[in-house]
Amino acid sequence: MTFESLAKKRYSCRSYDANRTVEREKLDKIIETANLAPSACNAQPYQFFIVTGAKMKEVAEARSLKMNKFIEDCGAFLVICEGKYNFSARLGASMKDQDYRSIDIGIVCAHMVFQAHELGLGTCILGMFDENKVKKIIGCDNRVRLILAVGYPSSESRAPAVKKRKPIHEIAKYIE
Repeated sequence: MTFESLAKKRYSCRSYDANRTVEREKLDKIIETANLAPSACNAQPYQFFIVTGAKMKEVAEARSLKMNKFIEDCGAFLVICEGKYNFSARLGASMKDQDYRSIDIGIVCAHMVFQAHELGLGTCILGMFDENKVKKIIGCDNRVRLILAVGYPSSESRAPAVKKRKPIHEIAKYIE
């Protein structure tokens, strides 16, 4: 599969097969691929918590405003927490007034969703959750930035026929 075809086929899954668990080998492969993601000064300023089993229900219940009920049926959660910069990334972030950690977390999350898709899994990136509850569940004091719901798509789950995106001329400009 080419990267372009992978990008065209990947979608935010909102219907999971509650009867299928995600194999540990597939979760390990997602983390191994995430570990290859580029980051500012190779700082890798993140930490992953793989939530399976009984703790999954607690994470699902930590969603904000009772949104995203569909996550109750996914097979695992990959919780992405903010980590520390290394010296050079911290210095560069300070000098340039940039939050490289957030950028790096976005890049690593993209690696995760594409690897999961290649493995036949569906994902949905979650940003609406009770951070304090999630921190308590996973035992982490650092900021929880994103949660990735991972699982096997249900038979009702379908990719959108056409992805709705802005026209290229609205997002890209050649400067010569």
